Amino acid sequence: LLPLEQDKTSKNTLLAMVLKKSNKLYKNEKELERALASLYDTTIDVNVEKLDNLYNIQINMELLNEAFMSKEDIEKAKEILCAIICSPYINNAKFDEGVFEREKASLMQKIAEERDDKKKYALECLRQDMFNGTDYGMPTFGTIEMVEQITNEDLVHHYDYVINNAEIVICATGNLNGMQTFPEDIYNKLCEKCGKHTVENKQDVNKELGEIKTRVEEQDINQSVLCIGLKVDNVKKEDMYALMLYNSILGGTPASKLFQNVREKESLAYFAKSLYNKHKQAIYMYSGIDPKNHEKAKAVMLQQLDLIKSGDVLEEEFYAAKQSLISGYTELLDSKDAISRNMLNNEVYFGHEVEIDEMIQKLQSLTIQDVVRIANNIKATNIFLLGGVTHV
Repeated sequence: LLPLEQDKTSKNTLLAMVLKKSNKLYKNEKELERALASLYDTTIDVNVEKLDNLYNIQINMELLNEAFMSKEDIEKAKEILCAIICSPYINNAKFDEGVFEREKASLMQKIAEERDDKKKYALECLRQDMFNGTDYGMPTFGTIEMVEQITNEDLVHHYDYVINNAEIVICATGNLNGMQTFPEDIYNKLCEKCGKHTVENKQDVNKELGEIKTRVEEQDINQSVLCIGLKVDNVKKEDMYALMLYNSILGGTPASKLFQNVREKESLAYFAKSLYNKHKQAIYMYSGIDPKNHEKAKAVMLQQLDLIKSGDVLEEEFYAAKQSLISGYTELLDSKDAISRNMLNNEVYFGHEVEIDEMIQKLQSLTIQDVVRIANNIKATNIFLLGGVTHV
């Protein structure tokens, strides 16, 4: 975990991609893949994400437990994981030139492709507008221009910065019988080489929510994407559960108000959904519409907020929304990766671990009144329309 700083986002992403390819133990990708395959197809993956005002460079390893692997193999897996993080292949103050150039080109391609996914691109534009002027407003991968400017030497310097400043968090999930010390062993090995660091998750200064800001980006596309951003005022950490349920009622399921009223009843949208960002206490409504319907679609989408504020929520809507959330969390228990992500998210959000069973109990205890209470603290702040109105 690192402080979220917009000028470092592209370097963080590129570094994660390069670290996965080679290290001092296995100097090229083929050697590393062969070593992992010899450990019963142990897998390594990397990911980057923004978690509130922190940036997470995540290295994932999945391997068999001690019942199926020898202790020697488990030790070898530990060595590989530690080598990827602490012993990258750096020669003459540079990463392997071929690896660096390939991963740099791959990252620029990934950023370019994000613009081709109109739904994803529109949501990213809405997020940037909502958090304009903050580090959180920068795209997770940065920009093509930022990547172009990174040199091999820059990335080596950035690696040194990461190793000397990042806070290390280990999440281990699965059948850990006989491997109870595995996460602690990894943590100690990493801290021995990198040191122990603590990163502060600086909280945003609460600002008064002003008038709705609207931006239109003209593109010659058949289906426009209309996004409306909502922010929550006077929110507490425990309000997360009511906000999750609010989002589910608003646009989280096929039984939601957006789906039923904007898509089904009014036939204004090809899709109509909403997403909740608990770290930033924000909700994003988005729909795919015919450009000529943008004003009516906007009005009907905003109308759904007033309906929930007034308590106009049917019992079946409430029940379907709550059951959808509970089912989703129950399904998490079947996925090691999902459990791990939930552990880390709650560690960052609450400052401590929260078991999935406890989260389910909190959701089960909620009433319609809890949702109405939080609904009256929610306000639309931004509208982004991709596709414009050129065809009207």
